[in-house]
Amino acid sequence: MIISTEYLRTIIDVAMPTLTLLSATAPLKIAVLGMGGGTLPHYFSSHPSLENSVIDAVELSPTVAFAAINFLGLASVSNVHVHISDALDWLENSPPPSSLDAIFVDIFSSDPPNLTPPAFLSLDFLRLCSRKLKRTGYICHNVHNQQLSLAQQNYKIAFPNSAIEHSPASGNTVLEIFKKIKQLTLNNTFLPARPLNHQSPRNFDHPLYGLLPPL
Repeated sequence: MIISTEYLRTIIDVAMPTLTLLSATAPLKIAVLGMGGGTLPHYFSSHPSLENSVIDAVELSPTVAFAAINFLGLASVSNVHVHISDALDWLENSPPPSSLDAIFVDIFSSDPPNLTPPAFLSLDFLRLCSRKLKRTGYICHNVHNQQLSLAQQNYKIAFPNSAIEHSPASGNTVLEIFKKIKQLTLNNTFLPARPLNHQSPRNFDHPLYGLLPPL
């Protein structure tokens, strides 16, 4: 599958090692908030380590969802469930507490353009994400650089014991939040929490590289 957009390639590059690790013991439950054209759920559903996982893709626009399903390949993917809904409402009302392994947030407004709506950077939203995640949960959040300081500040408050990574992606930054990273193991190898705000472009120094199958 060809990924033509740089920030989507960055999300996939940084997220797949962690998703592969999480899926080593059981299929995952993944939520993609802001489905757009469906690239992320489509890619995840086709990856060998995630083929038995369940992916909920949430999109506000019926027109965008229709295009993704009928013209961009999601209609043929059995483990992706598309929900036409406000992502905040869906997250509040649909998944039970502590049920999600990973949440991807890729939501931007048209006015002002290319900025995340404030509700999706608020402490209320981030704490909601924390409640919906399992103990070893993971968040990957695409944030415009103008909002990066606010996002980092609020994530530190909402996830006080987490590790946070950020990777630049052409005007945006991809944040990774590991809720309880020390709990994850693979063949008795422990993945330590990394320093808060440690910057590693595209995360190619992620401790899991070399331990996991290549993409």
